[in-house]
This record gives sequence, C-alpha cells and structure tokens, in this order.
Amino acid sequence: MANGLENRWAIIDKGESQKRTSSEENSDLKKAIQAELDAISKYKTMNFKSTKLQELAVSYINALNAQKKNVNGRTDYDSSAFTAWNTAYDKRSVILAELVKTYDLTVSDRYENELKDLMANGKDVKKSEKAQEQVDALKNALDFQQVDGDYEYTDYRNYEAVLENNSDIDFDYFNVEVTLLDAEGVNLDTTYANVSNWKQGTKARFEFSTDDQFAKIEIKVFWSSED
Repeated sequence: MANGLENRWAIIDKGESQKRTSSEENSDLKKAIQAELDAISKYKTMNFKSTKLQELAVSYINALNAQKKNVNGRTDYDSSAFTAWNTAYDKRSVILAELVKTYDLTVSDRYENELKDLMANGKDVKKSEKAQEQVDALKNALDFQQVDGDYEYTDYRNYEAVLENNSDIDFDYFNVEVTLLDAEGVNLDTTYANVSNWKQGTKARFEFSTDDQFAKIEIKVFWSSED
C-alpha cells in the first residue's frame, strides 16, 4: 500500500513541476492511479486472515478504479463524473485513515504531508456520515398526528410532531419538507414544518396545516449545525 501511494505521488509531483495542458494533466493522473493499482491490484482476489482487512483492500481498489474511470470527466464539467471522483476520493481517505489507525500504515517522510491530508479528509467524511446518520434517525422518528380542535367551520387540519433532539448536534435550523400524497401516491401538495436553534437534549414541535385529504406523507430534511 505504501509503495503504491508513493509511486502515485511521485508521478504527480513530477507532472506538477512541468507546464501541461489539461489533457496532459489527466494523462499523468491516470498513470499515477495506475501506478498505485499496479502495486495493490493483486490483493483484490487474495485471501486474507482478516476479513475486515480484505474488505478494506477490495473497497480501496474499487475506489481507485472509479477515480481512473472518471479522470477526464472531473475537468470536463461532467457533474456525474465529478461526483464519482469525489466520492471515490472520500472513500479512499476513510480507508487510509483506518489503515493508519488500525494497521500502522506509514509512508516515507517525504510523503507524510500527503498522507496527513488524506487522513484529515477521511476524518471529516466520517464525522459528516455520523451526523447524517443522526439526522436520518431524527427524520424517521417524526410522527405527525392531527391535533384535536374545533374544525367545524374550516377544511384545514393542524398536524404536529414533538421530537427530542437526542443527537450530538446543535442545529441552527432543521427544516422538514412534507410532501402530501393520496392513496395512489399522487403528490397533492408540499408544505413545511421548520424549527431553528434546536439544541441537543431539547424538544421541538414541528407543525403544518393543510386542507388536503392525504393518505400518507414523505419527508425530506435540510439542516445546518451551529459548528
């Protein structure tokens, strides 16, 4: 793994010292990725004593192949290729952080900063993934119920869900997009139930009103933390 990384970085360093076109930069980057693959591809089909390490090896090689496939697209304003490239970069960085932490992966002094940059990104990705998991859990716990009241002179009904923030996130805002559907799944309307300044360990009331006779709802959440 270390040899593959250093071979990759050596090619990148050499290319960056020269004046190149975008096409030449992409060509050098493909060579750099291939140099890394040449060093580790054999481990994709090799049996490991550690199942976890084998899974990491296969996932890392797959991420390298994804990057190689999308080299050109990342600079050609191809949004799907750009997304695929970044997703693979994040995957690589998470795996490398795990290899350093658990399996004592090291590189030579010359390339320590490159490895540290990847590890830092890996830690950020893991933090982001954890936060999203907590947000998804909160979203799934939202249970809107009709509020009792006097509805004799109106077709509108009020709905609410009271939920405790049991995550470790202080939300600047937690915006809930509620799509109302009929029994056949037809979109009747979209409304919102938003709260702001939602601290850890506190409860919030999410509310919306509608005169639509809906059968079910779909929820999306958009949020921001105070960090």
